[in-house]
This record gives sequence, C-alpha cells and structure tokens, in this order.
Amino acid sequence: MRCFASSVAAGLIGLASPAALAQFAAFDLVWVRPAAESGAPSPCARILVLDLPRDWMAGDAAAVVIADRADAAAAFPPLRAALLAERTAVLEFPSGAAEGCHVAPGPLAEVLGALRDLREDVGAGVVVAVGVGTAGAAVLDAAREEVAARFLGHAGARLAVAVAIGPDGTRTYARGTRPPAEEAWPERLPLLCAALAGAEGPAACMAALAPEGPRFVTARPLP
Repeated sequence: MRCFASSVAAGLIGLASPAALAQFAAFDLVWVRPAAESGAPSPCARILVLDLPRDWMAGDAAAVVIADRADAAAAFPPLRAALLAERTAVLEFPSGAAEGCHVAPGPLAEVLGALRDLREDVGAGVVVAVGVGTAGAAVLDAAREEVAARFLGHAGARLAVAVAIGPDGTRTYARGTRPPAEEAWPERLPLLCAALAGAEGPAACMAALAPEGPRFVTARPLP
C-alpha cells in the first residue's frame, strides 16, 4: 500500500475540507483494477481513497462503498463515519470508467476488483460492500458465490456482507461467504450491522447474516 502526503492527496481527490479530514485518522491512495471475466478485456486501474481508522492494521475489516458519481457526494460521508467508528477501513468508489480508458466496467466488476485488491494488496480481513442507488443490485450480485467465482476464481476473495441502499433509504442485506474462525466473525457481526444499518436498526442485517436465516432481507426506513 502506498502512502501519500495529505496535501498531495487533497489536491488529487478533493478532500481539502478539514471537516472531511477529521472523520478518519489517516488515509491512503490505492490502485484498484476492476475485475474481468476470463478472456475479457482488462479495465483500467484507478486510484481511490482508502480511509483508515486509527491503529488499523492488516487483517482488520474493510468496506467498499460504491455509488454513481452523482450520488457519491451525499452517500459517502455518513457511511464513512459510521464504518470508521467501528474500526472498518472504507474504500470510496465513485462508479464509472477511469479517465482516458476505453474499457468501461460495470459496478459488478468494480466491486469485485476492489474486494480482490483490498484482500490481496491492502491485507484486509473481512470485506463488506455497500452499493448506493443503481450500484446496489451489482453489490448484491457480487455476494453470490457463482458470480464471484466467474470473476475471481473458485479460490478467490469473497464478500462477507453486501448491502444495497435504494433512493428512499431502503436497505437490502445479502449474506456472502462466512469468514473463517480467525476473523472473530460472531463478535464483529453486531458491530458491522450497527454501522451498516440506517435509523431502522440492525435487526434486518443480523437476520440476513444468520447462517440459518434468509439470504436476503430488506429493511425499509422508519416513517
């Protein structure tokens, strides 16, 4: 993982606001390449912001938060703050082709590429994904074993949780691949659900991620 001075990063990614910088202890810029199915053209890599909570280290949890560029400015700050508070690094991913790239990946390829790079290059442990608006359906698909295997292989990285947030705030939770015992998943799960949930609370998230529960659970915002 490559670290850059905050002044350089602010100029590149528009994070010069002190209020924005105060929400996390540190950040890195990381290269992320969208995933591609076997034989398909390889999309261009992009440099993205990885927000890091204080004392984050390899093996800790990370989240991909992906949204259309039009939704990103409003979507990223509250999710970033909630996840960082639970010691989860946050990769902010405004969906869309890299500038000057002739291969335009879809959000499914983007989130799976981010998952792979967070696990293999950054060293993250549990990885979850949040899709806002039109990116939501792709994030739910990325949690499916048969879909992830097409892009990342049968032994590749897998999401633990996927969350789609609709325009009205409705959240749909999908169970991914249960992390191994060393990830302390039973202890981490309530904390992640609390960060991922809206005002309606974490009950739907917990229900979706219970091994014996339904694979998808939808929670509508409180009136």
